[in-house]
Amino acid sequence: MKGFFSIRTKFLGVMSALLLMCLVVYLLIAVEVFKTDKTELIYDLNRSMVSNLAIELETEFVGVSDKFRLFALLSSDPSKKLINENIFGDKSDVVFASLYRQNQAGALKNFTDQKYLETYGLESSFFEETLHPLKPVPFAEIIKNGEFIWNASIDGGTPLVGYGRSVVVEDTKGIPTDHLTVVGYIKPDKILKILSLVKLSEATVVDQNGIVLIHPNFEAMKENKNFSASPLFKTAVDSKVNVSVASLKDDAGEFLGAFAKTYQGKIYILSRAS
Repeated sequence: MKGFFSIRTKFLGVMSALLLMCLVVYLLIAVEVFKTDKTELIYDLNRSMVSNLAIELETEFVGVSDKFRLFALLSSDPSKKLINENIFGDKSDVVFASLYRQNQAGALKNFTDQKYLETYGLESSFFEETLHPLKPVPFAEIIKNGEFIWNASIDGGTPLVGYGRSVVVEDTKGIPTDHLTVVGYIKPDKILKILSLVKLSEATVVDQNGIVLIHPNFEAMKENKNFSASPLFKTAVDSKVNVSVASLKDDAGEFLGAFAKTYQGKIYILSRAS
């Protein structure tokens, strides 16, 4: 009795099955390669973004620190005529600076960017009478660490980052003659512009304690959102490298993270993508 299927039909069936199996295996491999390549692409984009932000922030704060030191030294020398605009420049990101002795008994000299006040319709007393009471200057931290960075954004204001540094005035023999503290506020417009252009991930700039400094969502800045419990922040703090990527998981699920440390570890850039 002959078989129900001919040998030719069986052969074609086997070949078709093998071909289908190969096709399935090929598709599975292609999908896996695609996922891997996409993951690597997101990693590379995140790494590049946080690295570039780190360079931008490093340059910004080094420049501000130098300007604050010059502001203190020139202000403490009555023989030198001080023109604030020559120190900070017309297009400076510093919108306010104030000079104190370390007893903080009243400001010795102030600089205010009048264009900034006019642009946002703020009173001339905004910094001293509105901002200071709501976001007190952390003099103790500035004196203890030599410099300090904090979130200075408030409801009714604009995004601001506070920065303060101590300055030791010396005579011609190098002997300290005075101890001064300069505090001021920086508008992070350039950083916010970069963050707003990032579409594949959510990037945040935080201080060394995980408190948000700059965030594309102003509400997070006003509320002093804390990232200290974030797995990405913890990974960044524990890492011995300044820039890296990692696959992590939190309450929201798995994500691809990237981080960068800058300005002597005082600032962290965190970026996460689904």
